[in-house]
Amino acid sequence: MSTRPATASASTPDPAAARPGPAAQPHGAIVATGIEHTYSLAGTSAGQPVVALARTDLVVQPGEFVSLVGPSGSGKTTLLNILAGLLTPTRGQVTITGANPAGAGVPVVGYMTQHDTLLPWRTALRNVAFPLELARTPKQERLTRAAGLLDRVGLAGFAGHYPHQLSGGMRQRVSLARALIYGPPVLLLDEPFGALDGTTRLALHQVLAGVCNDLGTTVLLVTHDLAEAVSLSDRVLALAPRPGRVVREFTIPRRAGPHEVRDIYSEPELIALHNELREV
Repeated sequence: MSTRPATASASTPDPAAARPGPAAQPHGAIVATGIEHTYSLAGTSAGQPVVALARTDLVVQPGEFVSLVGPSGSGKTTLLNILAGLLTPTRGQVTITGANPAGAGVPVVGYMTQHDTLLPWRTALRNVAFPLELARTPKQERLTRAAGLLDRVGLAGFAGHYPHQLSGGMRQRVSLARALIYGPPVLLLDEPFGALDGTTRLALHQVLAGVCNDLGTTVLLVTHDLAEAVSLSDRVLALAPRPGRVVREFTIPRRAGPHEVRDIYSEPELIALHNELREV
């Protein structure tokens, strides 16, 4: 049973990826087959195990933006943690195809949570560069790459600021830049904009769409905001309450060209999809 994303391709060079031909795998396709997860509560007052995820199959194509919606307790974060390799499923297999284009051994998944988890004693620049420091990337290279990402998320003038000197939206921009510092083919987002006001959230939606267009990143977003899911996604998957499982799939009609943030309230077709999601 494989429990870590793209174990083979992330830890060892893939000869097929270095040459053209049918053997080469696309970067960033997520394939989860027969995923199930049960939390054992042995030794606690609850005692009985909790089935968080019933059998779940999931396929996300390279460059696709997919959202997971559902009530609390439907296993959305559990599924994300399994895909990130942070949690071993009770059953099933996860594969994320293709190696990170940055090189062998570089993570293929970036993960951004609702809380920024920035290190308070580090500046914005050094927070973004921190994963590369752990990977022993030369100092000048990691700082140059971090500065470039801060510029892309609109924070070029705040590289020397500490987290307590930044607004909530700015801290989430720093977190986004840090999640992308490796250039991962896949970005997992666990309600990263939930605590932000509407204006800041929309601005970050635009930043996210722009960066992912530039990098061709595959995105899987967990959100309780149905409008957010419809406006950003190519597809929306609705999960049922515990035990979590995908019960409906909605394909969002998109215009040709780069991925964009849609105004669902100006498009009748999207309003109808939003209302249908509310009934699931």
